[in-house]
Amino acid sequence: MSANQKKVAKRYQALLDVKREVATLAETLKLDESFDKGKFDNTLRTRLLTELKPDYPLMVAITGGGSTGKSSLFNSIVGDNISTVKSRAGLSRRVLCAVHPHVLQQEDFLANLFESFGAEPQPLKSSQELTIPGPPCYVACDSLPSNLVLLDTPDFDVGDSSGYANRDLAKPVLEACDVFVYIFTNSTYNNKNNTEFVRQILTGVGLRKAILVYRCSRRLPDHEVIEHTQIVGRQLYGEEFLSYIVGSYRCNEDDRVVDGEILPAVLPLPDSQPLHDLLTRLDPAQTRQAARESALGGIIHQAEKILRLTEIKRDEILLYRHGLLKSIEDAGKSALKEVPQNQLKDEISAAWHKDQPGLIRLAQRSAEYVNRIIFHKAEPGDKQVSETEQTFRKNVLEAAYALRLNLTRSELEFIVSSDSATGAETESLCRKIRNARNCTPEMMPKLEATAVSNQYLIRVTQPESIPVGQLPDWKEQCEKLLQQIPAILSSSDSLKAELEASVSKFRANLRWRDRLRVHFIPALMLLPATVVIVTAASLVPPLAVPLKVLSPYIGKQIFVIAIPALVGLTAAQQQNIRSFLQPIYEIWLYDKLDKIRKLLGQHIADSILSETEELIDTSSNSIVRLQSALRELKE
Repeated sequence: MSANQKKVAKRYQALLDVKREVATLAETLKLDESFDKGKFDNTLRTRLLTELKPDYPLMVAITGGGSTGKSSLFNSIVGDNISTVKSRAGLSRRVLCAVHPHVLQQEDFLANLFESFGAEPQPLKSSQELTIPGPPCYVACDSLPSNLVLLDTPDFDVGDSSGYANRDLAKPVLEACDVFVYIFTNSTYNNKNNTEFVRQILTGVGLRKAILVYRCSRRLPDHEVIEHTQIVGRQLYGEEFLSYIVGSYRCNEDDRVVDGEILPAVLPLPDSQPLHDLLTRLDPAQTRQAARESALGGIIHQAEKILRLTEIKRDEILLYRHGLLKSIEDAGKSALKEVPQNQLKDEISAAWHKDQPGLIRLAQRSAEYVNRIIFHKAEPGDKQVSETEQTFRKNVLEAAYALRLNLTRSELEFIVSSDSATGAETESLCRKIRNARNCTPEMMPKLEATAVSNQYLIRVTQPESIPVGQLPDWKEQCEKLLQQIPAILSSSDSLKAELEASVSKFRANLRWRDRLRVHFIPALMLLPATVVIVTAASLVPPLAVPLKVLSPYIGKQIFVIAIPALVGLTAAQQQNIRSFLQPIYEIWLYDKLDKIRKLLGQHIADSILSETEELIDTSSNSIVRLQSALRELKE
């Protein structure tokens, strides 16, 4: 394989990749209303993919308005009265193709050649078939060059602007052609509606060349014919029309032609060669080279616009996912609005006393017995624990229901703080989308600063590609949630290990006098929340109600049933208390919060979250492949 053949093969594969990934992204992200996918696909298939095949012939289409003489011109070029010739406009309802017999001998060539027409052409048996809607018809014509296919197309201006009868039939055929033979009359040469239709097809994606044929009175002088053809050329291509008009001709009116008695004479205007000679000398590769490069540039431009659009759409889904996760997190915090402090106290106490000497553990058990007598503290598993669980169950269900309602709304609203890594990422993503869409303040997604420094309220609409499905039965969801409550309240081995490690770290940092005091005062324990105070308001994390604990440094007073206080503690001792309580509190709290988040995500938001994740993965992978294919095309 030569270097040029390898280049063509790589370009062909890259175009296939572009076609596939654009189709995937259009389906995944619902882009149908954002760009003309049909035109994009048709250009790829007819202007690029097919034409990269080495044996693809030159496609020449005769087009024009009603009663301009298209069929007569077709018959003149092929040298026989094949196409139907009548004075009434709109008679032809099919595309007629004339091909060299050599082309017909190639297996599956016609099927591949006319793939863009949506139907394989059939041999023409009678000219009357052309008046009946159906697939294209073809005839063998040995007078044509073997590398050229000539097409006669239906009138594209029969009807009015509210609905042209044949325009949808003619358009895909014309879009698949390399050269137009545009025939017009004295009454249609300045018809801007007609020339605009042809201009859009000629210049839409890939500039193609045209041959102009003016059917006019034989009395009209050549200079006026030339003037009128130049008007048409400017309407089609602008001031640079001479670069794209490969030939200009006149065809004098004759009633005998209209009646089908004779074939029209196509006369070249100055600087044009005979039409048949021109068609014979047109080289397919050279003729379509500029159009192909222009079409390729157009496809790359369109694909890059689609790429930018899909990146925005993907980012919007990503922002929505951030909102989902933040909503789940907020629901988890809401479920922990009343911390089961007795359980927390017992777990901290157990971690604290696990590695105490036996004598101290015995004294600790005695202290706990006294504590139960004095403060009527319940044994583990008694009513107090049951009430704690009941309150927790109620809070979890309320948080779950609020989350469920939030997910059914068309808009998602949540607050982030740019002080955290996740919050900063979410804020940045929202700003990126707003900038890409040139959003005004009232447009979605919205980003509003709150009264709290570095905190933002974000509102996002649910992406169209994420349909709201039928939510699971609420009663069933409740049952599943409640079954998991004991597991959330229980302590895992990993949590116990983390608590014990935190206690050991605290003990290791104590001064020797404090360490001695801790080991020989057996009453080091945590009292019920009703008889203890918080060490400092600054220690209260924002995730729950204040955690009220007692410092081990004043545990001696417990035997006197006095309510302990921090009076008499030095600043250093208070700091030790803080350094002990804060990490233990956070370890326990985040363990519960993580379990609740997973529980709510699994039973409330699982379907929509899974759909969102799948869309992000699918679109991101397609975007990467589309970027790679575009880089290949640009090389």
